[in-house]
Amino acid sequence: MAPRAKPKLVQLSPEVEASVRIGAEQAERSEFANMIPEETERYLETGELPEHVERWLESYDSRSVT
Repeated sequence: MAPRAKPKLVQLSPEVEASVRIGAEQAERSEFANMIPEETERYLETGELPEHVERWLESYDSRSVT
């Protein structure tokens, strides 16, 4: 059996790394909104979030303020 190739590592900018870490921490606390692959693709192409994610963000923001 051939040894498995190690994944290629990339260097993230400090801003991107911080964003990824925040997202991982939020996911560990179940603070996220699910998107299906098609929604993710559309977001990457247009920068527009699906309506259900926008509603979740608004709800999450209002909970954070109080």
